[in-house]
Amino acid sequence: MARNSWLYIVASAPYQHDSVSDPAFDAIMACAAFGQPTQVLLTGAGISYLDPSIEPAEGCTDMRRHLLALPLYDVDTLFITDEPTHDIPLAEELSVNLISDQALQALMAEAEHTVVFS
Repeated sequence: MARNSWLYIVASAPYQHDSVSDPAFDAIMACAAFGQPTQVLLTGAGISYLDPSIEPAEGCTDMRRHLLALPLYDVDTLFITDEPTHDIPLAEELSVNLISDQALQALMAEAEHTVVFS
């Protein structure tokens, strides 16, 4: 990963806060919008961002739209640490890669900045 690179680790489930948007994906998109090399890892409850059965609360942004917009910000791959328990329809439009423990360690070592949302 390049200098000033960022790794965002999202370990919390979507729609768990009192905001119309999502702080993790707001930060990811802002970072990438300013040209910073950005990687995203979904782990634990964070993998549920990919679950099509989870609907946003009334008035909240549908996070699937944010996920689908990530390639516009040069975030072309989402990494996940565990095999999801559900189908990932977004996988047809997004690159979602299951990452090994060894590859995860390398990804973390390469990032200059790591931000964890849990």
